[in-house]
Amino acid sequence: MASAAIKTGVASGAAARQRHVFVVCTGEQCSEAGSRDLLSDLKHECRHADADVRVGASRCLGHCQLAPAMIEDGRMLGWVSRRRLRGELSRLGLRSLGQRRDFDRH
Repeated sequence: MASAAIKTGVASGAAARQRHVFVVCTGEQCSEAGSRDLLSDLKHECRHADADVRVGASRCLGHCQLAPAMIEDGRMLGWVSRRRLRGELSRLGLRSLGQRRDFDRH
């Protein structure tokens, strides 16, 4: 089983921006379950975020039974739908996906 340890932190200084790290599994089962679409959506939407956001992919996170799986700020998430992704981004204050009316229709 692959492990993914992600360190996150907050920049120092008056203009510190919160950092968020997303790693989307692109292994075979997760890809078949739609993870590549989630990765594309994350990359597109997080480009305009006010926070420091890093979006990446991993060949396999070792949690195929949770497909599509991803790691958000060091926390494993499974069965990630676009609706769930929108909720997670909103919870983190990255609201642009939640404001797109067509997001759940993709």
